[in-house]
Amino acid sequence: FSQRKSAGRLSQLMPNGRDKVLVPARIPRREVGTRAARTADQATSSNAPLESLAGGSLASRFHAWRGASGRRYICSVFPTNPCAPDGGMPDFAEAIAIAVGWDGDGHRRCISLWLCDGVPDLAARDGFVAAALAAGALEWHIHLLAADARERRAAAQDLEDCLAAVSAA
Repeated sequence: FSQRKSAGRLSQLMPNGRDKVLVPARIPRREVGTRAARTADQATSSNAPLESLAGGSLASRFHAWRGASGRRYICSVFPTNPCAPDGGMPDFAEAIAIAVGWDGDGHRRCISLWLCDGVPDLAARDGFVAAALAAGALEWHIHLLAADARERRAAAQDLEDCLAAVSAA
């Protein structure tokens, strides 16, 4: 059998050559409310997984953090490795690194943030890694999508402002 969509409806071509119109399953009303509440909660949260990847093999590899401006910053997720000299933090010359731990409720929390802005300062990087691991960092969230140094600094400030407000609350 083949399926085709015509005039906004999904139909299945039957062996006799006639179309059988397929009616999409209805979502129970209570699930619609739950889904809307979850989406609204994620929109107001300072961090959330990428809903577009939910259930897929890449879901655990990406995460989004929201800045004070409301802008969302997509990050690649890497596990920490306390046995490695660099704590497992990937070596990027131009990125924002967020050291992330988990709170008692199983939610991600920012421990600290570091701006890698092209000039390798190995002592500062090593200090950031050591302090983050000592504070319980379990993941490195790396934001690589800022176009230039100015945009990276603005994004880092936006994230810091939001994270400071969340931890003060």
